[in-house]
Amino acid sequence: IESLLLITLNRKIKLVICDGAPDIICLPDFDNYVQTQLVLCALNFSIKTLVNGGTFVSKIYRGFNFLD
Repeated sequence: IESLLLITLNRKIKLVICDGAPDIICLPDFDNYVQTQLVLCALNFSIKTLVNGGTFVSKIYRGFNFLD
C-alpha cells in the first residue's frame, strides 16, 4: 500500500476500482480468504486516498458457502 500511496503523491482521488483476482488453487476456503484479503487491502488504500464522497468499487469472489 505504501508504494501506491507514493504514486498518488498523497493526493486525494475520486475513484478506486479493485479488479484484482488471486490465483485460484481449488481450495475454496483458502481461495476465499485470499480474495477477502485482497479486497480489504484495496479498501484500506481507498480509506486513505478517497476524497469525501469518493467511490470504491470491487468484485468479490463468491465461495461455495455463499448464501443467495
